Amino acid sequence: KQWYQRRVAITAGESLYAALTAFTDPGDEVILIEPHFDSYSVVVEVCGGKPVYVPLKPEGDPRNANNWVLDKAEFEGAFNSKTKLLMVNTPHNPIGKLFSAEEMEFIARTCEKHNVLIISDEVYERCVFPGHVHHRIATVPGAWDRTITVGSAGKSFSMTGYKLGWAIGPQELISKLQTVHQTA
Repeated sequence: KQWYQRRVAITAGESLYAALTAFTDPGDEVILIEPHFDSYSVVVEVCGGKPVYVPLKPEGDPRNANNWVLDKAEFEGAFNSKTKLLMVNTPHNPIGKLFSAEEMEFIARTCEKHNVLIISDEVYERCVFPGHVHHRIATVPGAWDRTITVGSAGKSFSMTGYKLGWAIGPQELISKLQTVHQTA
């Protein structure tokens, strides 16, 4: 196989499902940043996992998406020996927040410290206003090895009825995702 066949999985809309299912075992805890896409917690629970919620909180005008912040102490306090995954969504749905490079660095370092995998839902990566920047958590040094990044042609090209998506990550993670994808 070519390098891209080992690091990219093309799916018919089930990349998030396949990623969560591939890595969530009964009893595992999965950190979800709230608010979040409603299917995250459902899939975690179907797999026997336990969703652990950490909210974004507004500092200042809540109508400004980037005023919604992650409380660092609360975020770090959500991790324990049962934590297996973190689900992060940027650009964020439904708030529209773009996590800053500094926030992504903090999130990646915290996951590294606790040996937690990251599923980064970046299906809205093309929906960024001029003057703003989308930062990928997988580009933080050391984060690639623990991150699956999910994208969507449907969201990127305003064809949401077309459930064409992809997952990008290291071969060891993508191969497990592909096993679920092939048998789902």
